[in-house]
Amino acid sequence: MKLRHISLEQKIFFLVLIIIFICVSVVTFFIKHHLRNSIIGEGERKAFTLAEMVANDPKIIEAFTLPNPALVIQPIAEQIRLNTEAGSVIVFNMDGTRYSHPQPDRIGEQIDRIGDEISLEGESLVDEAIVLAGKKSVSQEQGALGISLRAFVPVMDKNNQQIGAVSVGILLAEIQKQQREVISILYLIALASILIGLGGAVLLSKSVKKSTFGLEPHEIAALLEERNVILSSIKEGIVAIDRENRVILMNETAKKIFRLQELPANCLITDILPDAKLPHVVETGTPIFDEEHVVKETVVLVNRVPLVSEGQIIGGVATFRDMSEIRKLAEELTEVKKYILALRQQRHEHLNKLHVISGLLQLRQYRDAVNFVVSTVSKEQKIADLLRSRVKTPLISGLILAKAYVADRNHIEFYIDPESYFPKISDNASVPVVTIIGNILENSIESLIVSEKENRKLSLRLNDAEEHILIAIKDNGDGFPAEWKEKIFERGFTTKNSSKNMGMGLFLVKNEVERLHGTIEISVENGVEFSLRLPKSHLM
Repeated sequence: MKLRHISLEQKIFFLVLIIIFICVSVVTFFIKHHLRNSIIGEGERKAFTLAEMVANDPKIIEAFTLPNPALVIQPIAEQIRLNTEAGSVIVFNMDGTRYSHPQPDRIGEQIDRIGDEISLEGESLVDEAIVLAGKKSVSQEQGALGISLRAFVPVMDKNNQQIGAVSVGILLAEIQKQQREVISILYLIALASILIGLGGAVLLSKSVKKSTFGLEPHEIAALLEERNVILSSIKEGIVAIDRENRVILMNETAKKIFRLQELPANCLITDILPDAKLPHVVETGTPIFDEEHVVKETVVLVNRVPLVSEGQIIGGVATFRDMSEIRKLAEELTEVKKYILALRQQRHEHLNKLHVISGLLQLRQYRDAVNFVVSTVSKEQKIADLLRSRVKTPLISGLILAKAYVADRNHIEFYIDPESYFPKISDNASVPVVTIIGNILENSIESLIVSEKENRKLSLRLNDAEEHILIAIKDNGDGFPAEWKEKIFERGFTTKNSSKNMGMGLFLVKNEVERLHGTIEISVENGVEFSLRLPKSHLM
C-alpha cells in the first residue's frame, strides 16, 4: 500500500505506535542494561562485604596460628556461606593451602594458579596471586560450582602482616535468576505501555479524524483553496474576528478598502478601524445591518453579524460594500425609471395631441390641424435629430431627450447648442457620465420649476476637445450664494425645503468626476453654470 493511499487516521495511528514502540524499546534496553549492572554491582559489593567480614573475624585470624587451622576455619566459613547463601567461602594461607572449601575433600590442597613469580605491575596476574600480594580484587570465574563472582580480600594479623586471604564467591546463576525476574517484570511493563500507547493512538487518530470532519489533508487543502478563491471573487469586503477581537480573515476586497497590502499577524480590528462596531456585535450578539460607514475616505455599506457555534458566540463577521457601486446601480435604475416615466408622459401627451388633431379635422379646420402638426413635430424632431447626429453614446442621448421633455412639460426652454458633439465612450464610463449629467440637469430643472421668473431657460453644451470633453450646463434660476460653491457638494446638503432623499445628487456628481479625474467649475452669475472637464483617457 502506497503512503499517499493511507488515510490521515492510519498515518497518525502508525506514527504514534512507532514512536511509542521506539521509546519503550530504548527505555527498556537502557533499564535492562542498568539493572544488569546494578545487580552485578550489588553482587560484587555483597561478595566484598562477606570477604572482609571473614578476613576480619578474630577467630579465623587466630586460627592461622594453630597446628590445624582448618578445624576452626571450615565450620565458621561454612556457617557464613549457608547463612548468606554464598556460593563459596574459601580461606587459604600464603602458600595457597586451603583451610575452607564448600567441598571438604579439597581442604588442605594447594591453589594451582599461583605462579612462581608474583608481579603487581602486570594486569595478567590471576586474582589469587594479586590478593596474596596484599591487593583486593574481584572477577568472574568458572569454578567447580559454576560461574561465580569472586571477591578476594587479604587476611592480616594483629601486626598488620598478611597471613593469608579469603575468596568469597557468589554464583551468577542466582544473580541471573534475580535479573531474569526483574527483566520479566520490565518486559511486562513495556508490553503494558505499548498496549496503552496503542489505545491512545487509536483514540488520538479518531479524535483528529473527528476534528477534521473526516476529511483528508488533501481534501482540507482543496477546501481552503476553494474558500480563498471564493472569498477573493466576492465583490464585498469580508472581515472576521474571534472572541479576542483579533482579525482571523480578510479577503482581497477588504484589503483594498482598508488599503492594506498584507494583514499583520495578531492584528486587532480596532487597529485597522478604531471605531469598528464589530466587537460590540460579538459582545452582545446583536447584528447590525445596512449601516453606512466611512473607511479610508470611502463610504461603505456595512453589515455585521455574530459567529455562533454550538450556541456560543465565537466571533463576528462584517461585510463592506462600496457605496459608490450601489449608488451607481441605483442611479442607473433611477435614470432608466425617469426615462420610462418621460416616455409614458410623452405617450399621454401625444394622445392628447392626437385628440386635438382629431377634433380639428372633425370641425373641418384643416389648415389649423396642419399648422398644429407642423409646429409640434418640428420642435421635437429638431431635438431628436440633433441628439442622434451629435451624441454618439445612446445612454446619454436618451437621458438628454428625457430631460428635454420634462423641461418642456414644465414650460422651461431647453436649448442644446447645435455645435455640441459627444463621442462614443466606453460602457464603464457611460454610467458615471449619466450620473453627472442627469443630476445636474435634474437640479437645474427643479430650481427653475420653483423660480418665479417668466422666461426660464436651461442650456446644454457638449464639446469634444483634443484631450478632454467639456460639459457645460447653465440655468437662469435663482441660484445660490457664492460662498456655497464648495458646500453644495457635501453629503446631505440641500437648498430644497424638503430634506427627504435630498443632498445626494451633487455629492455623487463630485465623487464620479473625481473618479474620472475630471474638474468642476461653478459660476453663480445670472443663475448657475456648471462646467465640467473629463479627460478622454478615462472615458474611451
